[in-house]
Amino acid sequence: MNDYAHNVVQVIAYRWVPTLQYLVLKRTEQDGGWWQPVTGHIEPGESERDAALREIREEIGVEKPKYLSDPIFTNDTEDDGQGYAFMAEASAKQPIVLSDEHVEFRWVDLQTALGLLEHDGNKQNMQRADALLAEAR
Repeated sequence: MNDYAHNVVQVIAYRWVPTLQYLVLKRTEQDGGWWQPVTGHIEPGESERDAALREIREEIGVEKPKYLSDPIFTNDTEDDGQGYAFMAEASAKQPIVLSDEHVEFRWVDLQTALGLLEHDGNKQNMQRADALLAEAR
């Protein structure tokens, strides 16, 4: 369990239709207006995995992904916390229901995702996920 309020999770959601696509979300203008994967804070007493599942449910309306990896990467955050990146597979026909934090979503290939994502950490985690998925093919 993790009790530090500045710890975060990021979930690289992907699907096969039949090619590999990644989900990117556009934040509201008041929250920066940038594109990102599913991302959120770990609540006090919550495990990293439980936080990832909660963020998936809250941000895109998915109760249970087809698959959720163990963390594929951990790092220090800018505010002295820890970041944990996961991968989650969605079914090809999974409906996405956005929270009020986001105004748009897109399923895109890796290069398009990298062009949309603003933050280097988001891009790096997307590339890490893609490399792991390439190994598994």
